[in-house]
Amino acid sequence: MTATTLTAPVMPFISELLRATSAMSLSLVDAGPGGWPPARVVTPNIQPDWLVQTHRAMGRIARLKSGWDGQGSVPVPTSLIYLADRIIRDALAGVIAPVAPFVVPGGDGSLQIEWHTVAGEIELNIDPDGSLSIWGRDRRTGTDFEGDNARALDLLIRWAPRLASQAGHDRDVVRQTAVEIVRIAA
Repeated sequence: MTATTLTAPVMPFISELLRATSAMSLSLVDAGPGGWPPARVVTPNIQPDWLVQTHRAMGRIARLKSGWDGQGSVPVPTSLIYLADRIIRDALAGVIAPVAPFVVPGGDGSLQIEWHTVAGEIELNIDPDGSLSIWGRDRRTGTDFEGDNARALDLLIRWAPRLASQAGHDRDVVRQTAVEIVRIAA
């Protein structure tokens, strides 16, 4: 058997799929001479950009060693990274082309999932024991909200799709705490 890579214009829908997807490979394994029909089709490996970005961040976090953030800091447990992945996927299910969250490790082994946008911001903290807490702000109303565990998940499921799908999403919106640090340093 030989492998054949399809290129446009073999099939119009494949050409469309290739244009619509940023990272994808599609190949056929030939049945023999002539190559058609294929013995099997290797399905496209399509991963949305937001998921690729999120997994890159999680991969960097998974490689952290003890002391990565100074004396006493510990790596994030793999189980927390998997939990965060599941939570993010569930929160963004059905959202078309969402913006990836920031995934931030804590020196205590915690993990934070964040979106900061013009419309609002949310920060879900996952503690090493798996407990959850959330803080958020609706910038249109100026209202802050918080919750723990089940309430935190409910708030994330409600707010993440809104913030991740914002056309005016600005990943460079400076968090208020960062602004305070700059003021103190100045």
